[in-house]
Amino acid sequence: TTLAQSGLDVAYQWQQGSVGGGWSDITDADLSSYTAQSGDVGDALRLCLTLTDLQSGLSEETCSDPTQAVTDNATGYALRELKLNLNGTTDTLSLAADSTSWLDNLLATESLTASYQWYRVPDGGSVDSGGLALGSASPSYSDYALMGDDDGYRHALRVTLSNSDEVNSELSTVWGGAGSTAPNSDGTFQDLYQDVVRIQGVSSPYGVGDTLSAQLMGSSASNDLQPDSVMYQWQRVNTMSPTGWDNILGAMGSNYQVVALDATAGQLRVIATPTVNGIQLTDRVSLPVNIATVVTARLGVTIVPTSAPINQGEALGVSVIEQPIGANLSYQWYRLSGAVGSADSWPASAELSGATSDTYTAQSADQGNYLGVKVTDSSGSGLSTSAVSVGRVASSTTNDIFGIVSSLTPDPIYEQSVPDYQAQLTRNGVIDSTGSAAIVAEWYLVDSPAQAGSPTTWQALATPLSNTSLQSQAGRYVLLSLSYSDNGQVVASDTLVSDAIESGGVPATVNAWFGGLAISPDAPASIVSVPSLFSQNGTQVEGPDANSYTVTYVFVSDDAP
Repeated sequence: TTLAQSGLDVAYQWQQGSVGGGWSDITDADLSSYTAQSGDVGDALRLCLTLTDLQSGLSEETCSDPTQAVTDNATGYALRELKLNLNGTTDTLSLAADSTSWLDNLLATESLTASYQWYRVPDGGSVDSGGLALGSASPSYSDYALMGDDDGYRHALRVTLSNSDEVNSELSTVWGGAGSTAPNSDGTFQDLYQDVVRIQGVSSPYGVGDTLSAQLMGSSASNDLQPDSVMYQWQRVNTMSPTGWDNILGAMGSNYQVVALDATAGQLRVIATPTVNGIQLTDRVSLPVNIATVVTARLGVTIVPTSAPINQGEALGVSVIEQPIGANLSYQWYRLSGAVGSADSWPASAELSGATSDTYTAQSADQGNYLGVKVTDSSGSGLSTSAVSVGRVASSTTNDIFGIVSSLTPDPIYEQSVPDYQAQLTRNGVIDSTGSAAIVAEWYLVDSPAQAGSPTTWQALATPLSNTSLQSQAGRYVLLSLSYSDNGQVVASDTLVSDAIESGGVPATVNAWFGGLAISPDAPASIVSVPSLFSQNGTQVEGPDANSYTVTYVFVSDDAP
C-alpha cells in the first residue's frame, strides 16, 4: 500500500534457502504472491523487493524475514499461518480466535489429531534455525506464559498433525519483558483489521456513467475486524504526476460515478483510510481498474445471496445482471484466502476442482475463505468478469436454535405496490425482539416460485423500494430473502415468494386499508392473546372499525405439520 503511493518502481523476487545459509531465486516467481511448491519442501522462503526511483535511477533491495521451512501437505488442505495475541496484563501468548476456529475445523473435518509445541526463537532466526522447544509437545493446546528467560526473544507455536503435516504460527516480535505489549505492536494491531480495498462495479467493462463501489475486505482470515470509520479518496491516473495519480476533487465516498475524464485517462483507483479508536491506520490502496471509452457489450454478475459470513452447506448462485446477446457463459469458482484484485490475479491453485456450474455449495474446506467466481462468455464478445462473496465461510459457533417467522405484504401485489414484510426472530422457541430488529432483508424478482431454491436466477431489486420498483413486472414474482447473524454468522434465514404480480395500480380502496398484522401479547403468545391490524404507512388510513372491509383471522402454530 505504501509503495503504491510512493511512485517507486517495484520488482518482486521470491527466494528459497535457509536461515544463516544461502538463498537462490525461484524461477518465474516475480509476483507479489507465491504459492509454495513441492520442490520447496525443506526450504524456507523469503520475498525480496527491488525499489527504483525512476527519476534518479537509484535502486535499493530489501528482503523479508524468512518463513518457516516448507513442509509436505499430505491432506491437500489449504494450510495457513496461525496468528498470535499477547495479553500484556498476564504476559501470556495465545492463538487468535480466528486461528483457533480454523484449526478446530481442520481437525474435525479431516479426522486429525495434533500436538502443540511452543518455541523461543532468537531475533533473526526461525523455529528451524535457532529455535528452542519450550518443554515437551502436548496433545492439547494451552497458552504460553512468558517468563524472564523469554525477554529479548521471539516466539512461535508449531502444530504437528497426525498425518505429519505441520502448521506454524507467525513469529511474534521481540518480547520486551513483563508488562510488554511488543507482540501487539502497531503492525500486529493493524493486522486485525480489514486491509484490502477492492473496486467493484455491476458490469464490465466499466464506462462513463457506471457507479463503482469500494469494498473493504481482509487479506487473511485474521484481518476480519471492521474499523470504526473509513475515509475514501478516488484517484485518476496521470502519468505526469509524481505518484502517477491525481486526487479527484470531491470523490471521497465509498461510491463513485465514472465521468468522461476518467475514460480519457483510462484508469481509476481508490485509497481507503480506516480509523480505529481515533487512530488512522495505514492507507489501503486498491488495484487500478480500466475505464473504457467505448462500450459495445457488457457482462455483469453478482453472487447471491449476499449474507456474511457464509455458512458451511449454504448454496450460492451467480445472478447475471447483464450479458451480451447470444452469450454462452461458463463458470469457475475459487477459494480465496484474501480478496484482492480481479480474477486475472487469482492463482490457479485457488480454483475449486469441478466447481464449474452457476451454483456452488460452501464446504468445510472453505472455512475462513472468501468464495469467488469467474464468468466467461465464449461467444463473440470474449468478455469475462468476476464476483467475490461479501463474507468468508464459517461454521456455527452457537448452540442456540434460531428461526424466522415472516410474512410478505401486500397480498395481492400490484405493479404499483410497495412490497413490505413483517418478521420475528425466535431463539430457542422464544421471540427475540432485539434480534428481530437485526434481521436483514434482500429483495429480488423471479419468473416462477420454483426458482426460490435457485439463487442464480434471482434478479436483485434496487432499494429502497418504491411504487415504481415493480413497473412492467406483471406476471413475475417478488422474492424476499431474510437472514439473521449472531456473532458474525448467519444462523437463521427464510425465503418468501409472493403471488404473481398483478398489472396496474393498487385499487384505491385496498390501498387505504391497514396492512400490518400483530398479536399481543406475543412473547410468548397465550390463550388471551388478541390479533389486530395496524397501519404500515401514511396511505393506510382505514382500520377494520371503518366497516369498509371485514377481517378473518386464522391461527397457525409454527410447530404444526
